[in-house]
Amino acid sequence: MDQHRRSSLLTLAAMALASAISLPTLALAQQKEVRWGQWKGTEVGEKFMGELKAAFEKDHPDIKLTPVDSPFTGFHDRAIVLHQAKKLPDVLLVQVDWVAEFADLGMIEPIDERIAKEPKEFFSNIPETFHAKWKGKQYYLPIESGAVALFWNTDRFKEAGLSGPPKTWDEFAEYARKLTNPDKRQFAITGTLQAEPPTNMTYDIYPLLLQGGATLMDPATNKAVFNSPEGVAAIEWYIDRVNKDKVSVPGVLSNGEKEKRANFASGNVAMMFEGPWGVAIQKQLNPNLNYDIAPLPKGKSTGTMVRGSLNTIS
Repeated sequence: MDQHRRSSLLTLAAMALASAISLPTLALAQQKEVRWGQWKGTEVGEKFMGELKAAFEKDHPDIKLTPVDSPFTGFHDRAIVLHQAKKLPDVLLVQVDWVAEFADLGMIEPIDERIAKEPKEFFSNIPETFHAKWKGKQYYLPIESGAVALFWNTDRFKEAGLSGPPKTWDEFAEYARKLTNPDKRQFAITGTLQAEPPTNMTYDIYPLLLQGGATLMDPATNKAVFNSPEGVAAIEWYIDRVNKDKVSVPGVLSNGEKEKRANFASGNVAMMFEGPWGVAIQKQLNPNLNYDIAPLPKGKSTGTMVRGSLNTIS
C-alpha cells in the first residue's frame, strides 16, 4: 500500500471513530478511556493500529483509545456474549448484517440525535448506501466501504499464458481451467461457502446472482427472491466450476475468508473475490505478492456488492 493511501485510510478511520465517540452522551463524555471493540488489528497488523490510535489521541488528547481486538471469525457471537455479561466495549465495530439484530437486542443505540447536532455536510457526505435505517433509526457510521472486485495474481496468469483478467463468465471458466493444476497444488480460486462468517456469501454468491440477472430482494414485498430461475442458473454455473472443472481449492464448505486470503497470499491460488480492505490484509500476509485488481466478470449483466465496516455505540 503506498504512503498516500495508507495516510488516507488512517485519516478516514480516525475521523469515523472520532465521530462515533464525539457524538456524546453524558456517560461517554465522562470517560477518560474509550474501548473500541473491533477485528481490524488481526487483519492490518499492530503497526497500522498503533498509527491509528496515535492519530486519534493527537486530535483528542483527553481520551485514551483502547482497541479491543478480536478475530473476525466468531466476532458476532462473542459480542452477544459480552453484551449478556454487560462487558461490551464503548464503541463496537459491526457488519451491515448485524445491525438489525444488535439493535433489537439492545446492544447498540440510535445516534440520530447526535447526527442532528453535526453540520449537514457531516451525514450528506456519507454514501447513501449507509443511510439505511432500522425501524426508522440510524445506528451506525461507516469507517470504510467498497465494492467486491477480482484480485488476480499477475505471475500465475503470465505462467498460464494469460495477458489479463477475465471479463466475462465464459472467460472466467476458460482461464480458471488453465490456472488449475492439482498436481502442483495450484488452483484458480478458493471457493468459500463456510457458514461462519456469513460475509462469505458477499464475495462468492451475491455478486454472482446479480451477474446472472437475479434479484436478492423484492423491494415491494421485502421478501427474498434470489431463488428465481436466473438465480438457480447462476448457482448451478458456480457449482459446475467447483464440481466439474474442479478449479477450487478442496473444502469449499469449510473454506472461509481466512483460508481464502491465506491461499491467495501463498501464490498458489490465482484469483480471489475481495474488497478494498484486502489490500492491507495481503500486505500483512505477503508484501511481495504480485497481483492486480479488476472488476468482477460479467454474466448476463455486471454486478457486485458494496460492503463496509460500521462503528456503533453500545
